[in-house]
Amino acid sequence: MEDEDSIRRLAHEITRYLEERPDAVDTADGILRWWLPPRGVDTTPDILRRALDVLVDARIIERRELPDGRSVFGRVSTDPDNRHK
Repeated sequence: MEDEDSIRRLAHEITRYLEERPDAVDTADGILRWWLPPRGVDTTPDILRRALDVLVDARIIERRELPDGRSVFGRVSTDPDNRHK
């Protein structure tokens, strides 16, 4: 139950961050290091991964694979040429 609340709160903070910065895109590590601390959010990589999965499943954000194999996360693209890249 506590994890579910943490995941829900974290998903909300990520959504708020992207509302303020709609073009922001970053790796999970970048989100953990740069997006969340200024908002006073402290979490674990596991909780972050689970919150990102919830947001991807809800089609609020999308996961994009980079050529080097890393994944980055950002708002769902409205440009059909950039979807699923």
